[in-house]
Amino acid sequence: MDLILSVVVLCALALLGGAAVLFRRRTATRQAALMVLLAAVMLANALIWALPAS
Repeated sequence: MDLILSVVVLCALALLGGAAVLFRRRTATRQAALMVLLAAVMLANALIWALPAS
């Protein structure tokens, strides 16, 4: 489970980095915004998984 959470967080960080590059180039801003949204959803899911069940 720890491996999966680590991969999800790393992918979310990679998405945020890619979105930052796209925003800086001023190209594909819609895709960059969707990448930020997807990263936020992934991080929220990782946070929910990491919380204790009790």
